[in-house]
Amino acid sequence: IGLFARTSMEKGARVISYEPDIEACTLFKLNSTATVHNLAITNQSYDSKTYYVYNWYIMNSLYNVVNEENFHLIKEYNVNTISFKEALEEYEFNTIKCDIMGEELTLDWTLPNNIKKVCICFYPYKIPLGYIIMYNIITHLTKQGYMAKNLSHTIPYKQHTTTAFNLFFHKTI
Repeated sequence: IGLFARTSMEKGARVISYEPDIEACTLFKLNSTATVHNLAITNQSYDSKTYYVYNWYIMNSLYNVVNEENFHLIKEYNVNTISFKEALEEYEFNTIKCDIMGEELTLDWTLPNNIKKVCICFYPYKIPLGYIIMYNIITHLTKQGYMAKNLSHTIPYKQHTTTAFNLFFHKTI
């Protein structure tokens, strides 16, 4: 929860947030007018899933894949979930900003017609075949009439560097 949500609210947008990290969720509820749900977005609903918290927040995820010496698991706890489909049905979204640390690669990106803009922060290194799945999602969205603009960036941390791909899609048809 960050700059995108805050900027959107400053421009008058209604922001609906799904955030599994209880600390981030609590802070966002205290400091914003957003509707905040302490839930993880997943491809299907589960009673709960394990959420992993690391010494560097950008690695926090539903995936325990970090095995490098620079990153250390601080804690893990169970979080409630909501399926992506259920979240889309719950509100009349026209824009989606998805930054869910690997889980974006598991979602069904068949979107309802009311969605005009999509921003997905891809973290393909989080799961096996992540880069291929990312390409398939881009292709799937393109077939639905979305045009993509890639704004990838590198995130340095000590001796480790990771690449996140921020893709913005705008519905053209």
